[in-house]
Amino acid sequence: MCSSDLAIVPVARQAPGPEREIRLLFVGRLSVQKNLPLLLESFAALLKRSDRAVSLTVVGDGPERHRMVSTIERLGLGGTVRLLGTLRGPDLESQYLGADALLLTSTNESFGLVLIEAMTKGLPIVTVDIPAVRNVVSDGVHGLLAEPEAEQVAAAIERLFGDEALYCAVSRNNLDAARQYSWTSVADAFSKLYDSI
Repeated sequence: MCSSDLAIVPVARQAPGPEREIRLLFVGRLSVQKNLPLLLESFAALLKRSDRAVSLTVVGDGPERHRMVSTIERLGLGGTVRLLGTLRGPDLESQYLGADALLLTSTNESFGLVLIEAMTKGLPIVTVDIPAVRNVVSDGVHGLLAEPEAEQVAAAIERLFGDEALYCAVSRNNLDAARQYSWTSVADAFSKLYDSI
């Protein structure tokens, strides 16, 4: 079991209105398994197909940072992607609070604590469909799972923001799911397990 130190917000989110920019967030180590080229190509595909203003904030650092900067330049995303480096505590929490959805395109995850952190803020998730993600995110319940192709990920993002009822339901579901991962819930589960031995 895993838990997050981030506080769970009390109220589900509303989808951002069509006049407001959609703020996407990626949180993680900038490493090969995070499939950062797909992250950026998906974002570029979304910009081409959407008439809405969209931005992507990247929180994290790692060995792929230089390659990521090159890809941002190659795809012409400089004005829409922000690289913030590693953040912790209130600085990280404020990024989750200010975002409209978490975007994850990893080829491999061990558990995906960022998914739980996003859930604590009622943040809908758009991610590629891999086994470790499916342990936390159910398609259409906690977010949308997409095939690992740029157009598929972009279509999932568009679907999420094009359906206000879906967005709100996912936000509510994520808050409910986050409560299962709270330290209190984790401690209770371990206590029950211990008592059963």
